[in-house]
Parts: sequence; C-alpha cells; structure tokens
Amino acid sequence: MTRPLKQKALFQSPQACPAGQGPLTEGSLGDAAVVVSNLSKNFAVNESAGARLKRVLSGGPLPANSVSALDGVCFSVARGETLGIVGENGSGKSTLLKILAGIQRPDKGGVTVRGKMATLLELGVGFDPEFTGRENVYLADALMGFSAKDVEARIESIAAFADIGPFLDQPVRTYSAGMRVRLAFATAIHAEPEVLVIDEVLAVGDAAFQRKCFSRIRQMQQQGVTIIFVSHDMNNTVQIAKRVLMLDEGRIMAIGEPKSVVSFYERFSFAPPAEKIALRQKARSGGPEQPACQPYDNGAEPVARTPLVYSSQGAVIENPRITDESGNPVRTLAIGRTYHYSYNVVFTRAASNVRMGMMMVAPSGLSLSGQVSHPPGRGFEAALGQRVEQSFCFECRLAPGVYFANAGVTASEGTEEIYLHRIVDALTFKVEAKPEPLFTGLVDLSCKQGKNSP
Repeated sequence: MTRPLKQKALFQSPQACPAGQGPLTEGSLGDAAVVVSNLSKNFAVNESAGARLKRVLSGGPLPANSVSALDGVCFSVARGETLGIVGENGSGKSTLLKILAGIQRPDKGGVTVRGKMATLLELGVGFDPEFTGRENVYLADALMGFSAKDVEARIESIAAFADIGPFLDQPVRTYSAGMRVRLAFATAIHAEPEVLVIDEVLAVGDAAFQRKCFSRIRQMQQQGVTIIFVSHDMNNTVQIAKRVLMLDEGRIMAIGEPKSVVSFYERFSFAPPAEKIALRQKARSGGPEQPACQPYDNGAEPVARTPLVYSSQGAVIENPRITDESGNPVRTLAIGRTYHYSYNVVFTRAASNVRMGMMMVAPSGLSLSGQVSHPPGRGFEAALGQRVEQSFCFECRLAPGVYFANAGVTASEGTEEIYLHRIVDALTFKVEAKPEPLFTGLVDLSCKQGKNSP
C-alpha cells in the first residue's frame, strides 16, 4: 500500500532510452520527481513455481514463450505534475505502477524517484487480514519510518477521513472492498507523500467518498505533490491530469495534453482490428495521429478544433450543425434560447437496434450533457443506403465560452453495441456572454421562477 522511497535511484540501469535518454544521474534529473528509463518487463507463460524458482536462482533466461508487459518505456514526471495513464486491459499499466512502487523488479531499465512515495494499488495490499484496521495503520506507517508517537498524532485524522466507524478496531478480513479502500487511501494521504501513485481503486468507494478523495487530490496538487494515476474514467482523467500517457502492448503510444491523448485513446479503443494495426504501426514509426488541439479563449470567437473521425463500420455522419428555431445555422448561441443540433447519417450496410447520440463537451474534454435518440435495446432497423436526419432539441444553459459537440451512431452486433460511426469535436460553437449572469460554473441549473434575495 505505501512505502518510503528516498533513494537516488531504484533499479537503476545504464541502459539508454530509444530516444537517446542516457543513464540516470542526479545531475541529469533536472526538475523531475520521477524518471523512467528504458523500462522492460517480461513474464513467463504457464511456468510452474518450481521452474520459476530454479530459473531465478540460476539467473537463467526467460522461456521462449514469455510475454512482454513493458518494452522500452521512457518518460519523466516533473515535481508537482499530475500524470494520468490510460490504456486497454493488458497494455502494461498495472505492471508499470508496481515497478514504480517497488513491488516488482524490471528486467531492464531504471526508475528514479526523488522524495517520499505513497502508493495505492490493489485493494488491501499491505494489510494483514487478521489485524484490525488500527493495527494495520500503525504497521503501514512503521514500515514508512514513522514512530508510534507520529502515528498516534494522526490516527484520529486517518479514522475521520476513512469514516468506517467501529470497524477501525475490527479485523480487516471483515471489511468490504469499499472499507478497505477507504482505510488504504486515508493511510496513504496522511503519510504526506511527495509522490503519490494510484491505481484504479477509487471507483470502489461510494460517491460521497470519491468526492472526498478527489477533493483531497486537488489539495495535494496545490501543495505540489507529484501524482501518477491510472484510470478508466476519461472524465476524471481530463479533469485531474496535466499530461496523459497512453500504453499499448507495453509501449508508449501517445503522451501529451489530456484531451488529445484521451480522444486518440477512445478512437483506438473503438477502432476495428485493421485500423488498430494501422494506428499502432503509425505510432511506432513516427508518432500517433492525434487531433490538433487549437488554443481557445472563452472571450473570443470559436476556434475550430480538428474533428477526430472514427472509421466507418456501417454508417457515415454528415453535416453536423446547430440551427435556431427558424432553421438558420448558428455558431454563437444565446443563453436561454432553444436550438437544434442535427446531423445526417447514411447507412452503408443494414443495421439493427440503431441509436443516435450527441454530447456537449467542455474544452478540457469534460462531458457536460448528452442525448440519445432511443433507449437502450429499443433502436430502429436501418437498411442499406438509407439516409436519416437526426435532430436534438436543447435549451442553451451553458456558461459563456467555447464548447464542442460530438456525434455518434451505434448498432447491435451480436450481444454488443458498437459504433457504426463517431465524430469527436464534430462542431465548435460559442455561448455569448449574458449581462450580469446569476449563475456560476459551466451549466445554469437555476429555476426561472426562483425568488431573489432582497
């Protein structure tokens, strides 16, 4: 769960990164809190415990059928930066975090961490199930170098944050998954780490606890804590991360501004097999085909962002547009007025259970509000060559600024629902400023019949 790392280098190796990154030295780290250099890790397939022990003791090579979890991974994280890590299952995310935490050793490459590090990976890792929660807190903090007096000074604060009541003095084996993650997170953050590494565990807690965790993460960001986290929630990723790294088959496929990398990752995840192969080859030969994220200014005219167009798997979306109540195309919207977001769809094959959808998105990539044409499982049948116009009516309740609209068409394929076509950032529009607005945030949820204070 937690471990102190104040060493100059962990598993350091003189291996050079493909991009020319040399051996890790204190002088070459600059302002980096974490540097990963040419990291590789392989696992044997179907190897018995006895064979593995013999191989490790003899220093022998891995079997020929071993698989690569990480292959030449290189990146650095600046002090105070928050790095999000995304990737499909089996891409190497958890292996990378376990090596950062010192739980596993790499086969090649090095990791340098400067500062005390706390990790929150798998549920209950580091907890003895027979010990009470309180005893486990004392044990975890003792392993981090804290005295019993130090723990005594913070145990009530840990208990209050975890909020598991009398279960704090019950054996951990009696805890639910949510209770374990509450106590684990509370213990980790109260260790006052300089580097925090988090795997996809916060999704286990209830909504109120998740909110409390994210609030504390924001506070730690303001305090200059370096954070590395894995998440499958793309909304959380674009809100929290300053940069995002995408792993694929143990290699870095993209790293950069959150919205660009997350959009590319979503396109890759939904791509048909042939397109995935092409995108993977392109990324390894010269960088991913990412959308060009243009600067935006919430006081300026809309700046179109290059749409991210998915490959067609049976339909093509055309002419996304916003019109006013008279049918006139508009790109600048007024708060409180009604508009229609429309697009046409041409079907290049017959499809079942077809549904259309839209989503309004903030410049950061945060999904704000969306609509669908039909409930799940109750879509319509589309014929080859059929042309459909889809329109979504909405009242503009967004704060002044620049926004983007997505468009998507799904259908059933066997037991799954797939995208026949999708365009991210299909349309850019602006909401004009309203004189003396009475709401804050991105969306106006105020009631028009509400009473004002005197």
